[in-house]
Amino acid sequence: MAIIGSNAEDVASSYYAIIKRAPAHIKHYTFWCDNCSALNKNWKLYVALCTAAVNADWGPETVTVKYFEAGHSFMKADVVHGQIGKAMKKKSNVYDIHDLNDIIPKTSRHNKTLLLNFEDFYEFKEGNRQRRSKNSSENLPMLNNVKV
Repeated sequence: MAIIGSNAEDVASSYYAIIKRAPAHIKHYTFWCDNCSALNKNWKLYVALCTAAVNADWGPETVTVKYFEAGHSFMKADVVHGQIGKAMKKKSNVYDIHDLNDIIPKTSRHNKTLLLNFEDFYEFKEGNRQRRSKNSSENLPMLNNVKV
């Protein structure tokens, strides 16, 4: 049973947890994502990654998020999802996240899991205004132009 859902804040919390729990010597991260604006292209994810990057104790020096070109939808994750699906069919009794956590690492030595607890989830705020007034000449930054 999931303790949280799969909205933008939850996905951002997952990225944040990966960085926070990684070994301290890892200073550069590159995430390849699909073009899902609801989950992988939003200000909440950007705020989460910036929050991680500015943490002096464990934050990385760089975080890069790369997106595939529209129409080129093949991702390594598609293969991984297929492997996991086959393994789940072989093991007919998958009842909870712990069963799934047992299956995933067995599908490939490259597949690792990170179980998140309730305290790993944050309510990242968007950090920007949703709309400009019609009379405003203020230009808000686009995500692809922002660097920290």
